[in-house]
Amino acid sequence: MILKLIISIGLAGMTFVSTCKADFVFSANISRGIDAAVRLEMGLAEQLLAAEKAAAPKNTLVVLLENYIDFYRLILYDNDALFEKREALASDRFERLENDRSPSAWKGFAYAEMQLQWTLLHAAQKNYVSAIRALNKAKNASADNQKQHPGFILNRKTSGLLDAVFGSVPENYRWMTDLAGFKGDQETGLKQYQSLLGQIAKGEYQCFSTEVRLILSYMYMHIREDKETAWKLVNHPSNNPETNLLTCFFIGNTARQLGENDRGIEALINRPAGKSYLNLPYFNYQLGSLLVYKGDDRCVIYLTRYLQQKEMNEFKKDAAMRLSWYYLLEGDQEKFSYYQRLVKTIGSDKNEKDKQAIKEVSRTSPYQVQLLEARVRYDGGYFSRAHQLLTTIDPEKLTLADRIEYYYRLGRVLHDWGKADQALRPYTDCVKLGSNDGNYLPANACLQLGAIYEERKDVVRARFYFQKCLTYDKHPYTSGMHIRARAGLKRLS
Repeated sequence: MILKLIISIGLAGMTFVSTCKADFVFSANISRGIDAAVRLEMGLAEQLLAAEKAAAPKNTLVVLLENYIDFYRLILYDNDALFEKREALASDRFERLENDRSPSAWKGFAYAEMQLQWTLLHAAQKNYVSAIRALNKAKNASADNQKQHPGFILNRKTSGLLDAVFGSVPENYRWMTDLAGFKGDQETGLKQYQSLLGQIAKGEYQCFSTEVRLILSYMYMHIREDKETAWKLVNHPSNNPETNLLTCFFIGNTARQLGENDRGIEALINRPAGKSYLNLPYFNYQLGSLLVYKGDDRCVIYLTRYLQQKEMNEFKKDAAMRLSWYYLLEGDQEKFSYYQRLVKTIGSDKNEKDKQAIKEVSRTSPYQVQLLEARVRYDGGYFSRAHQLLTTIDPEKLTLADRIEYYYRLGRVLHDWGKADQALRPYTDCVKLGSNDGNYLPANACLQLGAIYEERKDVVRARFYFQKCLTYDKHPYTSGMHIRARAGLKRLS
């Protein structure tokens, strides 16, 4: 899944003059429109799009802005009908680009960038064959544009993400990328984005900088395993969460992993709202989840809102499961049972979290309450409280499944608490007790062991655990963990 990714309204009076001819003009409306779309201020983006069409009806570059608007709407919504409707319009945009014969660097860039956006959209829909086709078109267009216009710095925006995307293709679809003649390299993509950001943070192309910065933060988190740098990029002063809804999205997704759960709650509660901004139901799910981690009763308000809305089906099973956990920890067995049953009937099971929720409610033994609470508090980055809870548990009195989880949770708490050396033993115990039976915990323990040994320059053990992670292929998070394990092996080569 991918893919977390601008200038102020004060640019309204500026006019950008590109090196291309009249049919590809990077105007102020286009620049400000892209900025607004990335910030998820869709009402403003659509106003600027309409203004540009009225002022310059022959400016073909409007198709890039149109696609930006659709991309961010679709990538954040689980709505099949909306997807099909906008996909039909996309073919008309590509046709307009192909029919325009202007010798412009913007033509090749727009075509490649739009194909890459549709690659990510198809991948999110699990339409991998369509995704690979779009990816191949993006790759060819980007390469051609680089040859024809080598000085156009935005080429690196597409090529950098292409490297990251091609390097992240699921194993069972790699034969398609091999046929396309492009394997991709995640580390190369990261370096390209890093270099590009330094060049566009100010000036003519500033409207792309927030997107580049946020995607780069995702790369640091999942390719380099460098959470500190990822957090700094998300919290860059230019990514003001009071006006940038996409920044709130990224903060909400990364805050808990870095022990900044309260910061995530604050950003989501104070997120920009109004008719112009995208009204995304996901934010209620996101905020409700962070509040569950804290044990804050406001979680009921936001997760209930998410369950009641009809625009999105994704994460409903996970939301119901989180509510069941909250009520179990509050001692309300009746509501715990209700939401456990609801998991089985509500929403869909297309994504990894919802699949895992089904596995959770299918367990045959009751939850060990202290272990569950330690898990929930850890997920929110409340490491001291989680560790305190774990010290009250005797692992020898647990079932095998709970013992595996106990050692995994203890390893995770110690690791993220800055005590990596102490985490080695419980991670190793988790791996020893586990097997390739659909439980993701031993697989992720291998991934974490690989990261620790890599940090310690112990290449042999790091490689062993990254490779062992690849042997677990029956759990819901297989694709994502395999991508990270392969990235680790690549760094060690």
